[in-house]
Amino acid sequence: MSDRAAHAYTLRVRVVALLTVALLAAVTDGGTAWATDGSHAQAPSTADVFQTHIRAWAEARSPVLGSSVTIDVAAHPDKTWFEAAMITALRDRGVDAIRGDEGPRLRIVLVDASTRYTRTDHPDSVVRIVTARLYEERIEVDGRAVPLRTADTLSLQRTDVLGRDHVSALQSTQYPAMHGDVPPPPRDIWDDILEPVVYVAAAAVTVVLLFTVRSK
Repeated sequence: MSDRAAHAYTLRVRVVALLTVALLAAVTDGGTAWATDGSHAQAPSTADVFQTHIRAWAEARSPVLGSSVTIDVAAHPDKTWFEAAMITALRDRGVDAIRGDEGPRLRIVLVDASTRYTRTDHPDSVVRIVTARLYEERIEVDGRAVPLRTADTLSLQRTDVLGRDHVSALQSTQYPAMHGDVPPPPRDIWDDILEPVVYVAAAAVTVVLLFTVRSK
């Protein structure tokens, strides 16, 4: 093979290699081109969402609680955190709130304090649903429990769309209410059929091009 022929052969091989890389890159982009609707920078953490829910509760309850109140959150894995957050929120609104499980008090049952995730149409994102539902009852001096009106029970929910890569940074595994199981990304016709076919086709095209170059 002359120097000119060798140079031409090397050039064709490089062209084939570049075409193969470009084709594979196009295949990869085709599988990951979904836009992520959520943003780590924009969405609050689950703890921040619960703080917002509790501040909304304190704003609604403080006018009817008087100047002081004893808070008693019923048995719950996150009892201590919620009691502290509620006491702080009430004190911020001028109510002298303390923690206690004896005597007259406001008992709060965490009916639903949870963080859940559901799928979206995009494999790179999920919907996060942070829920706070509280049932309240007043404990009298004699120990009787007096349920408050259903309308007085807090029921708040916030929904955000997050990128899957941001979920772990925005939740807290220390508290059961502030994290949840993330569902696997949805599979579609691209994952099941088209992607494997395109990869095989890309490999076949590469082989054909290489044999074409060698034959010349």
